[in-house]
Formats: sequence, C-alpha cells, structure tokens
Amino acid sequence: MKGKRAMEPVMSNDRWVWSDASADVELVELPMRVSISKNRLVFGCVEEKPAPEHSFSIVNHSEHPVAFKILTSDNYSYFVSQKIGVIEGVRVRALPFVKTNNTQQITVFRRPTSCYRQDFGDVKRTKLPHKQRMHILVAPLLSWTSNPASAFLFTRSFEKLRICLEPHKQRMHILVAPLLSWTSNPASAFLFTRSFEKLRICLEFTAKPPSPNDEAQLLQEKRGWNTWGYTTQKKG
Repeated sequence: MKGKRAMEPVMSNDRWVWSDASADVELVELPMRVSISKNRLVFGCVEEKPAPEHSFSIVNHSEHPVAFKILTSDNYSYFVSQKIGVIEGVRVRALPFVKTNNTQQITVFRRPTSCYRQDFGDVKRTKLPHKQRMHILVAPLLSWTSNPASAFLFTRSFEKLRICLEPHKQRMHILVAPLLSWTSNPASAFLFTRSFEKLRICLEFTAKPPSPNDEAQLLQEKRGWNTWGYTTQKKG
C-alpha cells in the first residue's frame, strides 16, 4: 500500500521469517538420510585376548556432511574403534578430484572376561546372558571442516543474574548470553536442544563359547537402523 512503511524482517516461533503480512521464508532443518548396515551384534564369551569383534558401517545418503557420536549402555564391556567423527555427503563423494567416502566403518569390541578389573563391581553379571544398547547420534554439519563434537554440545554459554522478590522471597533469574549479530533472534541464544537423530544397535551377549551363530545382522523390521523410517518384511 502506498505510503505504508515497510515491515522490518522479524521471526516468530523460531521458524518463520516475516517481512510483510505473509510469511516469506520457512526455516527448516537439513534433511538427514543416514543408515547402518547392522543393528544386532552377537558376542560369545571369550576368556583371553584377542577380544571378539564385529564391524558395521554408517552410511550417509544425504548431500551434506553429518557428524556422528557413539554411546553404549555399558562403555566398559564394549568399546569401539572410533567414537566420534564426520561422514561426507554423496555430493562431495561424486567429485572426481576429491578422495573421500560417504561410509564410515566402525568396529565394536567386547572386553574378554579375564581383562575386567578386580574392583569392577558387577563382574558376575557380565558372565550371564544379557543385552546392552548402542546409540549412534547423527547431526547435520554445514561444513566438513567443522568440529564434529560441536554438533553435540547441549549447553550454551550464558550468565545468570538473580533478584529476590519479597515478602515470600521468590527468585527471579535473568539469563544473559552473547549474540554475534544484533539482527539475531534473541530466543536462539537460549535454545538448549540440538537437532540430531538416533540410530540403535542391540549388543547381545550369549555367555557361551564363540560359535558361527555369533554374527552381525540387519533386522529391517526393527526401528532405528535408518533415519527415514523402517520397513516390514513380508512373511511368506
């Protein structure tokens, strides 16, 4: 409308960018298409070294790089060859002059029973059949040169000021945080969650001597082996 002052760009709900009566741009997260080659690893009971091991691959089907971080419910009995890292996207892999791969192979080891510390409080339980969980966190990265650990920092830098409210002595906290630009949305400085997906692997211990049945499998009917959903196998 003539004579009407243009509206300054603003944000609402940390999602929409407005510069007029209608929303102009929607801020969306980078799509992540990541999968794992195995989601069930079976280990037998081994007394001495070498430690039994299984390998699986993390595949990045996205065009942009992703960071991964591996967590286990028993990080003493199980340990991995690489805990955190970056996997390149398929676009970079397709470049003929760049030598890279959109797949990262991970080897999982289980500690032999004779290698447990004597002061470990739950040695008897480790000799019984049980299942543990492995979680693989994957998060988008804007650049392959970024530190992958920065994608999983769930704390922000801020200071806290305090005010006492009489007569009931309630507390008022004022959080202050730095901003890189005066045009940034102030609410973004206090978002303590990050965007990531979680892949899942079952670590099964049989408590029996190793056998050919102790193998790594991909059970596609189980959730958590990819970031875009799951498929159900048809029974014949």
